[in-house]
Amino acid sequence: MGNENTSGLIDSVLSNPQNRISLVGFAGRVDNDYARWNNGRVEPRDPGDFLRGINSFDDSFIYSDWSNNANQLKRVVSNLQLAPREVKGNEGRGTIGTNTNVEAGLRDAITQLRKARSNAKRVVIVLSDGEANMYYNNYGHSVVKYPNAGNWFNNRLYGNLLNRLRTIVPGIHGFYSVAFAYEGTFDTLKLDREIEVRD
Repeated sequence: MGNENTSGLIDSVLSNPQNRISLVGFAGRVDNDYARWNNGRVEPRDPGDFLRGINSFDDSFIYSDWSNNANQLKRVVSNLQLAPREVKGNEGRGTIGTNTNVEAGLRDAITQLRKARSNAKRVVIVLSDGEANMYYNNYGHSVVKYPNAGNWFNNRLYGNLLNRLRTIVPGIHGFYSVAFAYEGTFDTLKLDREIEVRD
């Protein structure tokens, strides 16, 4: 969000009055039950491998539709909070997870990109403080990577992410991935990588 001497991302993007920003938040609530499915050695598939009372596709949230109201967008960002502990999938829709379901964020990003103006230059910026460690199964349940997870986990995770990116890439002009961490009381932002998409 910047400080006294620099503009933040929102102000920088909206310095052009034609630009708009949509904010999608993503995290991850644990739906698979570690105690009930072979300690992560095989992919959970049976309904009994998951917690009871969970919802589908609930690890992301569209916090703001397309907007050029910088103050409103900055209020949304300022009100985001980290969960104090790991959250299970059956603990209520209003809770946010502590894991990183990037696929969930990309899924809602696809929804927002389809609503963008037809003549807009579309750019996706992914900000995350963690490595992707969960994915959605075919029923929209979140599968988190437990310590004993075999190759099946990475195969499914990266396969799902690749499928989402195949949907996004043809319709955008740029894709940026930015990783950040905490050092003391300061947030540090580090440009991880940039993917240029050319026609």
